Amino acid sequence: MRKFIVLLFFVAIATTSFAQNPWKGFWKPVSSDKVFTTSLQTGLGTFDWKFRPTVTVVAQKYTFTGDDRVIDVSTLNSAGVGLSIEHFIDIDGVPYNNFGVTAALLINHDINQPVAISPCPFVGVTALQYLNAGIGYDIGAKKLFMALGVSYSFN
Repeated sequence: MRKFIVLLFFVAIATTSFAQNPWKGFWKPVSSDKVFTTSLQTGLGTFDWKFRPTVTVVAQKYTFTGDDRVIDVSTLNSAGVGLSIEHFIDIDGVPYNNFGVTAALLINHDINQPVAISPCPFVGVTALQYLNAGIGYDIGAKKLFMALGVSYSFN
């Protein structure tokens, strides 16, 4: 019975997510005619939300080491793929992604950790189309981290 309920939950999520408009054109480039024909018109201008595939590269990673209150800083040691929901605005008829939220699975490579290669779930906020900052958890080292990096959302 438990397996049936879990299966039903995933089927319901998949059905409702593909029935929503932000998923339309997921694998296609964002263009102004596809974005703003169904977007919201407000006093602040025209905007729309779209789900996009994302690649994230971490430039600096700040790992909290625990009891000794030391922050370990490492550079260019994590990268991964994920999903983001991006906010697009209309600038002179061209869609521009000004911010979004990203969920990704990063692969960490650090020879100083107990496990050299480990997965890291990551949630971040993207600003100005490319800059990304967020938090994650290194499963191999069992430590929380903050990261600054770059995300590319295939717009």
